[in-house]
Amino acid sequence: MDLLIILVIITITATATYFVSLMIFRRQVDSLSEIKEQINEKKQEIERIHEKITATQEAYKKNVQNVKKRLNELKKKDIIIKDKIENLRKKDVLIKSKNKDLNDSLDILVKKINIKKNKLKHNRTENKRINNTRR
Repeated sequence: MDLLIILVIITITATATYFVSLMIFRRQVDSLSEIKEQINEKKQEIERIHEKITATQEAYKKNVQNVKKRLNELKKKDIIIKDKIENLRKKDVLIKSKNKDLNDSLDILVKKINIKKNKLKHNRTENKRINNTRR
């Protein structure tokens, strides 16, 4: 009978130990499930961040391409403007040269006119003298 009581006590103790171990195991499984959920949430958050980074990189690449394209356009316009400035400088030199030629021609004409004026004055005075002597 003592053996039976000892056996019953051992069985009850083993059963209690089993149930306590089972409860501890379930708590650990629940804890692991919570950790797994947290890991999944973090993975989703990482995926969202990765998508944002990818979108930002693509936008950056497009911006870089647009900036390069605009820079090339501006370089072409700069070359065109420089060519136009050079052409204007050449035209300015030509205009200055023609202006100098015209001024020189004008000076020559003024001198000729002055010479003719002087001749006319001389002729008038000569004519007056001749007329005066005739009278």
